[in-house]
Amino acid sequence: MADMQDPRFLNGDDDAAIAYILKHVPEAVRSRIDEDDVQYLLDVELDFYDEKGYLDDTDEVIEIDEDELAAYLLKAARKQGQEHVDEAVVDAFLAAEYAYNESLYRS
Repeated sequence: MADMQDPRFLNGDDDAAIAYILKHVPEAVRSRIDEDDVQYLLDVELDFYDEKGYLDDTDEVIEIDEDELAAYLLKAARKQGQEHVDEAVVDAFLAAEYAYNESLYRS
C-alpha cells in the first residue's frame, strides 16, 4: 500500500501516472478513455483521500476501502455526465493506478 505521506505519492508526476495507467488498462477500457479522463479520476481520488482525512500528517496506518473508493469515483463521474466512466473503467483505472504507485516504490 502506498504511504499517503510519501512525497512520491503526493507530488507524483501526473503525466507519468497517466501514461502508465493508459498503457496498463485493458484495450477495451483504453479505447473508451483518454488522458483527461484519467486526470479527472486521479483528481477525484485525491478528493476522496482528503475528505477521509487520509492526507493529514499522521503515522497511523490507513486502510482504504477499495469498494468505497470505486463507488466514490463512479458517483463523481456520473455527476459530471461522464457516462462512459463505468464500473469496468473505474476498476481498471484503480488496478493500473495501484500498479503505478507500487512501481514507484520498486525504483
